[in-house]
Amino acid sequence: MADSALASRTRCTDDPQFDPDALIQQVESLEQEVQSLTEQVTRDFEELALLQSLAVSMELRTSTPEPMALMLDFLPKLPLSTMCQAVALVPNIEMFADHKPNEGNAFTLWSGDPLVEDDVCRKIIATYGENAKVDPVVINDLAADQIDSRIRDIILVEIRHADRLAGWLIACNHVKPAGTLPGVRDGFTTIEANLILTAGSILATQLHNTRLLRQKEQLFTDVVRAMVNAVEARDDYTCGHSERVALFAKELAREAGLTVTDCDRIYLTGLLHDVGKIAVPDAVLQKPGLLNAEERSVIETHPDVGWRILYPLVNQLSEVLPGVLFHHERIDGKGYPDGLVGEEIPLDGRILAISDAYDAMTSDRPYRGGMPQEKAEEILRSGAGTQWDADLIGHFFDAMPRMVAIRESYNRREPQARQHGSYMPVEG
Repeated sequence: MADSALASRTRCTDDPQFDPDALIQQVESLEQEVQSLTEQVTRDFEELALLQSLAVSMELRTSTPEPMALMLDFLPKLPLSTMCQAVALVPNIEMFADHKPNEGNAFTLWSGDPLVEDDVCRKIIATYGENAKVDPVVINDLAADQIDSRIRDIILVEIRHADRLAGWLIACNHVKPAGTLPGVRDGFTTIEANLILTAGSILATQLHNTRLLRQKEQLFTDVVRAMVNAVEARDDYTCGHSERVALFAKELAREAGLTVTDCDRIYLTGLLHDVGKIAVPDAVLQKPGLLNAEERSVIETHPDVGWRILYPLVNQLSEVLPGVLFHHERIDGKGYPDGLVGEEIPLDGRILAISDAYDAMTSDRPYRGGMPQEKAEEILRSGAGTQWDADLIGHFFDAMPRMVAIRESYNRREPQARQHGSYMPVEG
């Protein structure tokens, strides 16, 4: 058998038509094709991974990200999959009026180092934007003076949901993959254009969802304010108390290193912390002097009453219930309603206890004027570790200049006046 195989090889090499160089070229050509196919499959997987990643980003979130944060998270995923040098994302300025650029008037976002200035991106949009309203614009081999000498290839797509334009994506300068077979044309194709278009559509949908969620959150906050107004309308002296407590509590939470989401939750809890006072009789709530023991026991029911009012909304308000229920607990266990001790008291309750006490001391009451700032600070210091959490008192004093600024600059939200014979408000 071995002799037969050896004889076969010998005959091949002895064949006058056998060309070893041609065989080597065929093998090398096949290797290049295999390499090219391997790289294409790898790019296909990268495209699928990109689309999967962008699809995951569309999942509903418990907190609503800022549109600009969404874009910054989204952008770095594009260049590798779209075989380009960089991708520019140009937001529609009308949608991002609150954004303050860090330097100058720069507003274009890049996947890496900017290739060109903002005005060049705007020139691309001005030149080809009308065509991009219909289909992706793909242009290869741009002349050096056509747009800018640094831009030779572009893909331009709109980021649009329904009639709402969020911005534009610009892929710049196609990058020819390593191992591309000779003769294969360099430049963007409909494959990259459709990928950019799909990515833009996903981003537009997510921005739309974010806008709807923010509207829902604002509606919810407005409903909460209406509930608070219903309580505070009974007593001129407590008007604005809940919102000031909410602002103090949010600032204290920020100083203590809590997340933005936690700070927003504590702000909402602060707005609602006294909602249970709606069940307290006017004779007690508006008494112009100190309360007796019986009246004190009535007022001390308001955390439990607030919990009962809000608990039916537990799916929406579960995170605010601890602060509402326990904002009158004390570190030494002498608080109410449950006499919790130390860290048995939820963090939100401990934060609100300090914020509530500070506003109660420094604001006017029917039976006294607000006490001086120095006196309030003295009481807070003396109660650290007994009435209030000592660490949080430290954070409160660290933030005291901001607390004073909140108190001094606070303007009560006046009720809206209504036009006679109409449900519409008075303008101006």
